[in-house]
Amino acid sequence: MKKNNKNMWIILSVALIVANPQITRLSHALEVNANQATLEKNIEEHVPQISEDTKSEEVVTNKTELISALKNENIKIIDIKNDIDLPESTIMYIKGNGKEIRGNGNEIRTVKNPESDFVESSRIYVETDTKIDNLKLDEIQIRVESYEISLDIVNNSEINNGGILFWGDVTLENVKVNNGSIYGYGNIVVDSNKMKNATITYIGKKDKTLKIINTEMNGKWYSDAPICSESGNIELENVKIINPGDHAIYTMGSKHLGTSIRIKGTLEIDGAKKDAIVLSREYDYDPNNPPEVNKNTLELHIDGDIKQKGDTYTIKAEKGIYTNVYYNESKIKKVIDKWSYVYYSTKNREGNEPQSIVHTNKLIGEDRYQTAIKISKERSGEANYEGWRGARNVIVVNSNSMVDALSAAPFAWNKSAPILLTEKNKLNSETKKEISRLRPDDIYVIGGENSVSDAVINELKDMGINVERISGNDRYETSLEIAKKLGRVSEIAVVNGVKGIPDAVSIAPVAADKNMPIVLASPNEGTKVFDQYIKENYITKSYIIGKEAAISNEIANKLPNPERLGGIDRNDTNAVILEKFYTDEKLNNIFIVKDGMKKQDDLIDALAVSTLTFYGTSPVVIVGNDLSNKQESLLSKKHPMEITQVGGNGNENVFNKLVNMFKN
Repeated sequence: MKKNNKNMWIILSVALIVANPQITRLSHALEVNANQATLEKNIEEHVPQISEDTKSEEVVTNKTELISALKNENIKIIDIKNDIDLPESTIMYIKGNGKEIRGNGNEIRTVKNPESDFVESSRIYVETDTKIDNLKLDEIQIRVESYEISLDIVNNSEINNGGILFWGDVTLENVKVNNGSIYGYGNIVVDSNKMKNATITYIGKKDKTLKIINTEMNGKWYSDAPICSESGNIELENVKIINPGDHAIYTMGSKHLGTSIRIKGTLEIDGAKKDAIVLSREYDYDPNNPPEVNKNTLELHIDGDIKQKGDTYTIKAEKGIYTNVYYNESKIKKVIDKWSYVYYSTKNREGNEPQSIVHTNKLIGEDRYQTAIKISKERSGEANYEGWRGARNVIVVNSNSMVDALSAAPFAWNKSAPILLTEKNKLNSETKKEISRLRPDDIYVIGGENSVSDAVINELKDMGINVERISGNDRYETSLEIAKKLGRVSEIAVVNGVKGIPDAVSIAPVAADKNMPIVLASPNEGTKVFDQYIKENYITKSYIIGKEAAISNEIANKLPNPERLGGIDRNDTNAVILEKFYTDEKLNNIFIVKDGMKKQDDLIDALAVSTLTFYGTSPVVIVGNDLSNKQESLLSKKHPMEITQVGGNGNENVFNKLVNMFKN
């Protein structure tokens, strides 16, 4: 019976189908849908479900989801729905085959550990082509890991207190960069950006280009200039650079790769303290090289217009056949000074025509503590007191105990540390503020408790800083302990441990440059404290600073290969040191400090400023009311780029005399 019913149903169905083609199509559709449903059911029953990890788009609301989504190679789009906080030093990787991160105006930020003094930034390693859209990043470093990878940051995104290091191609369009650096090798486009206390450093190949378009840069990060270059092509079009510090654009030029800068539209420069654009080959060009090594040129093409506010030269170009400036004579004027430096001055200027290529500077505080602080800020490039994040190391000395501090200069160089001053029993309040600004990891206090009390040590420790005291039983042992901190040395400078303070500050810049300990000699026992140290370090040269009245021949002749550098007084000894170690006519700076004749503690300024004199091109000149004859004779033959008065109330006449000397 069931079989007959089934046959009848089949006959009826066939008849209906023949009678109505529309039913035929409906039946076929039902059959297909049934087959599809069966297939999907079989897949659901017998094949594992699709993992969430293979989704192409991911909504992110917290740190864990963010790190996972960035790393997941299958996710193409990350949609960030709220602000996300990261612990210090979080490491993240962007992986996959292209990724877009939509920030929706939200922020990803690294949050400071309450127990630390400054934030250890997080890092993002970019390992695929990536687009970051409308996202704020705070205290995060971005690294593009390959020349084959591109990174686009666009649409109201922000980079705050961080930076980008890249090998591939980067585009920053409509982005704000605050307190950060961009350092790269590939193509980079910076378009319609606002950059405050930021620096772009470019090292591109011949076929790579940095383009900066319709962008404003205000201030700089820790660098020579807001725009720095060693090689590659740079194009600037409608760019404004405000408060850049010394220079707005600084390029060294690569003899291997070549450098070309092209200015289109308008370049505005406001507030450069020195030459606004510097084209330098001095670190790279060697006239003794064969032509094929040096042949790559450093070129500046001025196709547009340069507007400048200020009284400094617009361009300084190192003279040479491989440095070329192409310009319109109706807009730019060329000047060659008496020393054959080549300068260019824009005619589109708001300010006075520069009258002298010698720049002047003053580091003068209301007292010695604040003068040291001004030096600290100058050393860090802190012209605007903003944007520099700190020093890893700081050296603290008693402002009234010069003898313990005499040997500190080479140690300061060794540690890249500013020297700050304190009182014996209390940390100077202004010094404390500067230490807070610098946020060091370590502070080295020079001298025993008679110089700097434990109360000061404890006050520093209460700031959450590691503190190490360097001291001995007396000034001689203290200088020995500092010497031991310098590592391997081969030369020493020997000064009288009682009367040799001015001699010590004269040799301090040289000692710093040469990593050379300053050895204090006792009038009675000579360098006995250093005998073992000299033997263990195989010292090959000893500079004896001062005449026999300061250090006797009996003491000097016991030292390895002694050479005496001394004059009839402290000023002439200073001149002898200048003559011995500053043989090049070119000097970066001349620091004018008081010689301590009226008040010995005035020499503390010279000690503090020794941290600015590294690399052997900026001597400290100790003076009274005038230069000695030997000092004047030597300095008149030099070509300084800058003259700096350090501290006031006693060295003004000499400062003004030198300024006028080099203007004429």
